Amino acid sequence: MCIEIEADGRRPLAVVDEPEKADEVLNFVARPLVDRLIAMRARCFDPRGLYTHLFHSDDPRDIARAKAICARCTVRDACLGRALERAEPCGVWGGEILVDGAIAPYPRRRGRRPKVLVALEVDEVTGIVCRSIADAV
Repeated sequence: MCIEIEADGRRPLAVVDEPEKADEVLNFVARPLVDRLIAMRARCFDPRGLYTHLFHSDDPRDIARAKAICARCTVRDACLGRALERAEPCGVWGGEILVDGAIAPYPRRRGRRPKVLVALEVDEVTGIVCRSIADAV
């Protein structure tokens, strides 16, 4: 596929050629309307992708911050439901941690599991730990 631009200097106009081969077609699948509506109303919606590292991190502070953002979201239940339908492989969806398409109580990390899990309460804006609560496992 080739894109040519008209070179008159005033108004560039893009012209897209037809596919050269018969089997060369554009494979574009639009996201379902439900997913687009959830994304537009979610508190984590950011077209620049600045929150992506929070929702797909292994750091307990980032995960706690992502959960704090989800805690006050209006589409939290719908987000979690759609993530479970799609069997999302990892990340925080609807305030829950998903691992291999299922809700997990804690993120899977490399190495041995810690003997004591520390639950964190984190400020969603600054990421500063408000308080930590130690739970025995």
